[in-house]
Amino acid sequence: MYLVILPRASHHDVAPGPLTLAALWIVIAGSLAFLPATPVPKWGRCAHRARSFVVWLLFAAVVLSPWVSAYRIVISFHTAALYLGVRVLPRLRTAWRRPFAARAAGRSATVTAVRSGIVALGVVVVFAIMVRTQLAGIYGGN
Repeated sequence: MYLVILPRASHHDVAPGPLTLAALWIVIAGSLAFLPATPVPKWGRCAHRARSFVVWLLFAAVVLSPWVSAYRIVISFHTAALYLGVRVLPRLRTAWRRPFAARAAGRSATVTAVRSGIVALGVVVVFAIMVRTQLAGIYGGN
């Protein structure tokens, strides 16, 4: 987790690019809209809800910090993307498993292609985040 606490008036943070945001939005919205969640045992649902609640609290702290204190919290894009990934993890698990089970179940090739595309886009986004993070660490953000 990478977060920075800045004075409220500071604007030294940099927003991610529109292409990166669009790709992340497509993965998250696509997985929530088109992928059903896999059945999870009760202990798994409880653990997922607890992790999702912690992520919700972090995002609430980020949003509310300028109004309740003299500071604001800025989290890195890859941290936010990973935490949002926690929210859609059961659905991404479905996307990962479905292409292999689709042929056996006789599902249409279109459904399999769409699900595979969502997974591929997710892999590309995660790879791009990792490369950008590594390059920023090596070259000091340049």
